[in-house]
Amino acid sequence: MDIDRRRQEAAEYRRKPRLIEDSEIPESIVKASQHFINEEKESQKEKFAFESIGRRKRKEVDYSQDLMSDRDWLRSIDEDVEDDDDDEAESRKKRRGRKERGKKRRYIGDDDDEPPKRKRASPEITSVLNKLHEALITFKTSSGKQLAGAFEQLPSRRELPDYYEIIEKPMDLNKVKRKIRDGKYRSVQDMGNDIRLLCANARKYNIDG
Repeated sequence: MDIDRRRQEAAEYRRKPRLIEDSEIPESIVKASQHFINEEKESQKEKFAFESIGRRKRKEVDYSQDLMSDRDWLRSIDEDVEDDDDDEAESRKKRRGRKERGKKRRYIGDDDDEPPKRKRASPEITSVLNKLHEALITFKTSSGKQLAGAFEQLPSRRELPDYYEIIEKPMDLNKVKRKIRDGKYRSVQDMGNDIRLLCANARKYNIDG
């Protein structure tokens, strides 16, 4: 039915078939974007710290197991991220002490007008973001279909020129990966914003395309 409808729409409106249907947008990715926001709200008061990562064995999660539901998948991510927050309280005190001592060493004559440089993401944040990105990429349905496949790499401008006319800020999971690698995401929420943009772009193209 979907194939017939696509062909009919393409013939009637003289355009290429849709890149992806609304019904094909993985619910897990949509939910994950909200999950990222919730995680950031919980961790805003404290910075991520992983001083004891090497002292404990992480829970291994098989995101590709056939019978795992979207809810189970998100719960697995949530549990893994919460494990990484266990050491925050202890390290927060140490970091706060160092920060206060650093402030005392500043001189009044310092140039306060110079805009602060944007810092790269910490290795700890990068580790969390890589884990979440990998979870999105590898998650599969019970039939073995990789849900993120349509979002991993956008078609080129030559292959789908009308997409780039409709979508102002194209986004795919490969671009998200590059931004993680380059340290451009300083929080889970930053990455979540791009995941939401990715899903919004797919919906917009389906409606306007």
